[in-house]
Formats: sequence, C-alpha cells, structure tokens
Amino acid sequence: MSELLEIKVHQAMTKQVIAASTSNTFSQIVAFFSQQNYNHCPVLENGKLVGILSVKDVLRAIYTHSISIGKSVDASALNSLIKVSDLMVKNPITVGPDSTLAEAKKLLSKYEFQALPVVEKDVLVGIITTKDLVRLKILKIDGSDYNPI
Repeated sequence: MSELLEIKVHQAMTKQVIAASTSNTFSQIVAFFSQQNYNHCPVLENGKLVGILSVKDVLRAIYTHSISIGKSVDASALNSLIKVSDLMVKNPITVGPDSTLAEAKKLLSKYEFQALPVVEKDVLVGIITTKDLVRLKILKIDGSDYNPI
C-alpha cells in the first residue's frame, strides 16, 4: 500500500483515450466496444467530459431493449431507442493526474467503479482503471518496469 501513496495517477493511467460523443449512435458505441479492448469510454460534449460508458451499460441496454421483450430488434431500431446521453453515467467522478494511486483506489472502492476519467483544468487527459492498478501491482511484484501507453 505504501507505493500507492507515492505513485501519481499520471504515472499509471492510460493517456491515449478514445472518447465518444453524445452524438454517436448506439451501434457506433457497440462497434467501438466490439473492436477495441476497452471496457470504458468517456463521453465528451463540446470537448468537456459529460459522462462515461461501460460495456456493462451497453449489454444492459441490449438486454432491456431486445432479449427481455423477446423479439428481435435491429441496429436502426436500437439507434432510435437508445441515446448515448441516456445510456451514459452523467457527470462521472473524476480524479486529477497529480492525485495518488491511493486516492484513486479509494474512489474506485467507495463508489464501486471500474474506471475514473482523469481530468486536468476541465480537459480529459487520461483514464485510470482497476485493470491499471492490478497491472501495476503485478509488474511491481515481478520487478518489471511499468510503462503505460
């Protein structure tokens, strides 16, 4: 735990973040999660962070709008039924790049999130996830260097 007090979020976060827009369609979001190895996607509007999406949010929406009602729904129907702004978690809790990993871990634990957008002066600069924390801990244990993207 002591190393978490010394390491800053910017040292472990993913810096090259792909963000969605509130104008993206539901099928574009599904395609993003299907094609990328990401579980979370910040949502921007006019360059400002307004929300965050997870694979779980997308799966829940697909289940709610197709499987649970027991009939087939095509992509265009889902696009008209599901808007990114309705699907995303609005005004997500964020962390700053100079926060410690201990602070990020505390927020992730308290709110049971898997990811926190990293924001500096209202600009999205990265994302820190539980996967980043686990990867960092494993690399520290085996002596490898940690060099996030």
